Amino acid sequence: MPLNEQQQNIVSAPLDVPVKVIAGAGTGKTQTLTERFLSIVIDHDVPPDRILAITFTEKAANEMSARIRGSLAKADRSVETALNIHTFHAFAGRLLREHADQADLAPDYLVIQDAQMTVLQRRLFRDATKGRLEDPDLSPVSLASLDIASLDSLNGLVFNVISSAKGRGWTPDRWALIAEEITTRFYDALPTQAEAEAMGHKPGVLTNEIFARLCVNRFDPVDWDTAVSKKDEPNVRRIYYSSLKPVIPNTDFDAQLTVEREQMRRLTRVIHAFFRTYNAELKKQNALDFDDLILQAVDMLAHHPELREKCRQRFRYILVDEFQDTSPIQMELIRLICRTAPCPADCEDTKCELRGQGRPQNVTIVGDKKQAIYAWRNARRDNLDKMIPCQQSNVVRPLVQNYRSAQAVIELANRIGACIEKDDPPLESPTLTIGTVHVAPPFVDGRARQNREMEARYIAERIQEYARTVSYRDIGVLLRQTKQFAPLRVAFRDRNIPYICEGAVGLLDEPCAKDVLACLRLAVSRDDDASWYRLLSRPPVSLSDRELADMRTRLITETGYTHPPFSQSVCAENARPEVRDLDTRVKCLVSSAASLPLAEFLSALPVISGLADAWDADDRGMWPQVQATLQAVAVEAEKLIPAASLEDFLDLLTVYMEDDKSMPYVASTEVGVRVMTIHKAKGLEFPIAIVPSVVQSNRHESGPTWDDDWGLLATFATA
Repeated sequence: MPLNEQQQNIVSAPLDVPVKVIAGAGTGKTQTLTERFLSIVIDHDVPPDRILAITFTEKAANEMSARIRGSLAKADRSVETALNIHTFHAFAGRLLREHADQADLAPDYLVIQDAQMTVLQRRLFRDATKGRLEDPDLSPVSLASLDIASLDSLNGLVFNVISSAKGRGWTPDRWALIAEEITTRFYDALPTQAEAEAMGHKPGVLTNEIFARLCVNRFDPVDWDTAVSKKDEPNVRRIYYSSLKPVIPNTDFDAQLTVEREQMRRLTRVIHAFFRTYNAELKKQNALDFDDLILQAVDMLAHHPELREKCRQRFRYILVDEFQDTSPIQMELIRLICRTAPCPADCEDTKCELRGQGRPQNVTIVGDKKQAIYAWRNARRDNLDKMIPCQQSNVVRPLVQNYRSAQAVIELANRIGACIEKDDPPLESPTLTIGTVHVAPPFVDGRARQNREMEARYIAERIQEYARTVSYRDIGVLLRQTKQFAPLRVAFRDRNIPYICEGAVGLLDEPCAKDVLACLRLAVSRDDDASWYRLLSRPPVSLSDRELADMRTRLITETGYTHPPFSQSVCAENARPEVRDLDTRVKCLVSSAASLPLAEFLSALPVISGLADAWDADDRGMWPQVQATLQAVAVEAEKLIPAASLEDFLDLLTVYMEDDKSMPYVASTEVGVRVMTIHKAKGLEFPIAIVPSVVQSNRHESGPTWDDDWGLLATFATA
């Protein structure tokens, strides 16, 4: 397809001026970036290996490389060396391999995948809870002293913070200093008991005073407003009032604030200790995780100016795609290898921060803030403006002509886009005129659960109407979160609508999957009370909630402990026969898990546990799909983790449940509605796509979660 005028202007833009391309969805940005690469080579006689192109996936890098090689061959320009077209991590890894001495690394270091990283982190956390780590801050007593709801919550919190710190380029010690400084500023900014009493403990007055003080101390009032308005309010908000309805002033919150401040410091010490321990374990294994690749490369370039200059000479021009998905440390990597030149003193952008100062000179970045969906992975959509803050017309170049979507879809995308970036130009589509967008009525008449059920029934009815003219497999139901599928599953089954779950969607919601996971967890540890409850409440035992409560009460009475392990009740002599039979089957699972290969054990589990005979027709119908997904994860576990144990398998399965995009793909030949997350659907196309639970939101509700939600909607509309 020939380039349009906007694309041609980008391709032929001067090479000594940075270019920031604001590229809407479906506007041919990859083709434009490829053509700019070719123009630099052909029109400016720059050797292809002197140009660096960065993409976000191996697939995109390979496709761009193949397209460029083919075009250069047609132009009689031979490519004798490898093209420098990489992902961020591949490029950082190459730099580290080539300059291992400067990076203080062994040349044969290993790179562990995200799944391997999480399994390692969970192993370390288990070792800490069992007292196997020497650091006193990681003792079971230290972990138990933290005010955290559960060990799983603490595990997630600790390693999310570590990943976020690495994404910002922070070492363990630097992170600890920053965390301590922020904690001190935060609590020092809060009103004292005497000051609150002087204000009469009036919620509005006191809250405004808190906002004002946090602003002065460089805390974003919008973020604080979002935090205190959520259901799970931070403890500090509750400290000022013993209850919210009616408002009853607390009279001892100075002491409570002191306790909470100490809790935060204790949590900081725990995270710091885990951070150090995790890095030490990686070093022991001569390994780097993906965050380390970027972090080490940036550190190496920052501390070796001669190497930094060598890279700037080596890569005369730099092209970066999907810049809205870069993290701060990825942006810093690009900044370090860019040549700089002063922004003109007469820059037409009167607000330009770099007027008369150095700015990146030889870089072209392409992105769209409206498609930012990876804030949870440290991506910062504002990096587009931080990398090139100048807004003059020869720097910022838009791409708005959409070649992929129908007019009705573009109108929807523009409405969503205006809520994210009102100053961005709207998409245009002069070619496609077919297509419709159906907006369902709002479901807000009842409680939240009733609304979800009404919406699910409505969606099922619409799907039945669509199925009169299209195949079920042409319909995609795209979810923002996997938990949204629960009411849909009921509605689909009530109307006999076939469906295929992709990735992690529905896996934990399917009763047969919950049964199998409970068996797997008990095969690892008989002290998993939640799994006992699950199996005892399901066929063939089928105890009621009252019967389970009575078992717990008797166990407490007999043992004298407040929280005795439920396994003691299951194997008691006075237990019912079907309960003792379940205990026997669980013991068989434990021995089978130890003797059978993982794949064989998964296949045999329903028979050994008795589930195969107890399941109803729906469970038996869903089991082949659930089994195929579990087997795919088992194959991945054996690839990624040497001598993977059942515990490692469960850890890996948890990773895939939390990050749907990384779940192994299991192809299905069956006909059914495709159900998946929007993340999983990126790049796919459906004749009919449905997104449940799209709710209105105000622009002031900002932050990573808000941005991701709107970005997901924009991605859905133009996928």
